[in-house]
Amino acid sequence: MKSKLYLGVALACSAAAAILPVHGYAAEAEGTAAAESKTAQEEKAAPEAAPVALNTYAVDGVVVTASRMPQAITDVPANVSVITAQEIEDKHYNSVGEALHNVNGVVVKDEGTMGQDIIMVNGDYRVLVLVDGKRINSDQGIGVNKATADLRMIPSMKNIERIEVVKGGASALYGSDAVGGVINIITKKGTKGVHTTIDAAYGSWHRGNYQLTNEGSVKDFSWFVTGSITHQQYFRTKDADGNSIKMPGSDVNDKNFSIRLDQKLNKRESVSFNYSHTNIKDGGHYYNTNPMYAPIGFLASGSYRRIQNSVGLTWNFKEGSKAPGFLRVYHDKKNNDVSGKFSYKTSGVEYQNGWELGKDHVLIAGLDWRQTKSSNAANGYDNKKIENTAVYVQDTWKIGKKWSVVPGLRMDHHNKFGTKWSPKVAVNFTPDKKNQVYASWGRVFNAPQADDLWYYADYGGGYIYEGDPNLKPETGYTATLGWNHEFNDNSSLSASLFMSEIKDAIRWDSVTFAPKSYARNLNKEKKRGFELTYKQKLNKHWSFDAGMAFTNTKIDEADGKGMHKDLYYNAPNSYRLGINYRNRGWFVGVDTTIASGRHETNMGSKHYALLNLNASYKFDDTWKIYLKANNITNQFYNAGSNRNAPGYGRFIQMGVQVSF
Repeated sequence: MKSKLYLGVALACSAAAAILPVHGYAAEAEGTAAAESKTAQEEKAAPEAAPVALNTYAVDGVVVTASRMPQAITDVPANVSVITAQEIEDKHYNSVGEALHNVNGVVVKDEGTMGQDIIMVNGDYRVLVLVDGKRINSDQGIGVNKATADLRMIPSMKNIERIEVVKGGASALYGSDAVGGVINIITKKGTKGVHTTIDAAYGSWHRGNYQLTNEGSVKDFSWFVTGSITHQQYFRTKDADGNSIKMPGSDVNDKNFSIRLDQKLNKRESVSFNYSHTNIKDGGHYYNTNPMYAPIGFLASGSYRRIQNSVGLTWNFKEGSKAPGFLRVYHDKKNNDVSGKFSYKTSGVEYQNGWELGKDHVLIAGLDWRQTKSSNAANGYDNKKIENTAVYVQDTWKIGKKWSVVPGLRMDHHNKFGTKWSPKVAVNFTPDKKNQVYASWGRVFNAPQADDLWYYADYGGGYIYEGDPNLKPETGYTATLGWNHEFNDNSSLSASLFMSEIKDAIRWDSVTFAPKSYARNLNKEKKRGFELTYKQKLNKHWSFDAGMAFTNTKIDEADGKGMHKDLYYNAPNSYRLGINYRNRGWFVGVDTTIASGRHETNMGSKHYALLNLNASYKFDDTWKIYLKANNITNQFYNAGSNRNAPGYGRFIQMGVQVSF
C-alpha cells in the first residue's frame, strides 16, 4: 500500500513539474477556489459494468444544480440533462465543449480566431458555467457577444464525474449570467486505494493528447490529480465555397494541471481544496476583406496566450441531509496576450445553509460576494473594479404526494448598477411514477462586462472597437413548461417549451458600410422555442437517443423598425441522433448533428450535417484502445458567429489508455 502511495505522489509531482511553468506567476496562491463535496464515487467499474440506464431519470435520479441542493430529478421543476462519467469514458471526449455538443438544445461555438469554446443554451450566450458549484465566468468578458465563459479553460475531462445542464433562467439562485441556463461540472474524488491512468492519442494534423491522472485515498483523506499536454501543428477545413484549406495560424499548444484534495472531518463535515492551472498558446487567424492590406482570405495573426490559475477552499457541513451547507472562498487570475495584454483577478466568498422545516419542506439561503479587477491598458482601461454582493433564499415545499411549489428571491447589489431583485416561482406535478410536469417563471438580471463598458481600440484605417460606459444592465424574464414521461425502465420522452424577453439586451454591432464596432443596448430581445428528446435502450447491446430543438430569436434595435428576426444564430433548428453498441469489451457510438434554418449570407450555408464516430475496445482493467473520427464526411460548417469561422474538417485520432 505504501509503495503505491509513494508512486502516486511521485507521479503527481512529476506531472506538476512537467506542466507548470517555473516562473512566479504559476506559483501564485493568492486567495482560494472551491469544489463542493459529494459522496465518494464507487469503485472502478469492471470492463463489463452495465451502463447507466438510458432514461430521463439517470445518474441515480439525483442532481444538485437546479435547486442548489440534492434532489431526485423527478422533483426538480426544470429541464435538466446529464452527461455521465460513463459517457465521457466511452466517447473519449477531448473537451467539455465536445461533450456538450451532443446535448439537445445546446450549441457549442468554436471561435477559432481566438481559440475559445463558447456555449449557447436555449439560443442564449448568457450561460453560467460552474465547476463544483463555483462560478468560472469572467466579469471582464471574452470578446464574443454576451458569452463570459470559455470552456477551454477547464483543464481536464479525466476528473469529471458528471456534467449537469440546466436549461432556462436561474438568476434567482445564481444571479448574473444565468439567463439561458447553468452548466455545472462536478469533479471526482479519489477512490479507495491508489490508481494511475496514462492516456495517449495521436491523429490528424499531428495532433497529440497526452494525459496523466493519479487518484486514491488513505482513511479519510483522498486526492485526484490530472495533468495533460495537447499539441497540434495546424488544422484543415473547407470554406463556404467548398475549397479545402490548410488554416494558417491554427497551431495548438496547451498545458493543464489540476488537483483536488478532500479531508473528511466527521460524518457530517469535510474540507475540499482545489487548484487548477491552464496554459494555452495557440496560433490565431482572421479573414481579411481589405485587399489594400493583404490578399483576401484567411491570414495568420500571431500567437494568442492565455494563462489561468484558480485556487480555493470549501468547508462542507450538514452533509447527507436534505439541506447541506458550505462556506467557500476562492481566487482566480487570468493573464491574456491577444492583440495586446489584458488580465483580471477575481476574489469571492460564498456561504449557503439550509433547514428542514418539515418532512417535505426545505429552506435554503445564501450570501455571495465577488470582486473583479480588470485591466486592458492597451485598449482603454486599467484596474477597473466590478463588485457584486448578493443574498438569496429559496423555499421548496412539497404539498401532498404529487405537487411541489418552489418560490425564490435573490437581491444583487452591483457597485455600478445598484440593487436588482430577481424573484422566481416554479411548480412541479408528478401524477404518477411515469410522468412529471413542471413550469417555472423568473426575472433575470445581467450586468455589462468590463469590455462592454470601457473597451476602446483603434486599429487604424477606420477599424475601431468601442464600449459604452453608459450601458444599461439587461433585465427581463424567462419561462419554461415541460413534461417528462418514462414508458418503462428502458425508454423515455421529454419535451419542453421556453421563452424569454430581455429589455436593453447588449450587443456589439458594426456601423453600416464602416468597420467600426460598438456596444449598445437593443430595445428588446425575445426568444421562443421548444425541445423534444427520446431515449431508448433496445437490448443489452444497443441503445439510441434522438432529439430536436427549435429556437426563434427576434430583436428590436430601437430603430423604428420594430421586432425582426435575428440572423446571427448558427443553429436555430437542430436535430440529433446517437446510436450506441456495447458488447463484451467493445463500445461503438455514432452521433449525427444537423443544423438548419440558418441565414446563408451570414453563416455561409443554410444547413450542415456532422457525422462522428467513437469506438473502443477494453482488453481488461489495464489496457484499452480507442478510435475517434469527427466530421467523417468532411462537411463545411461554421463553428463560430459568422461564415468566416469554419469548423474542423475530417479528423481521425487513435489512442491507448493504460490503468494500474
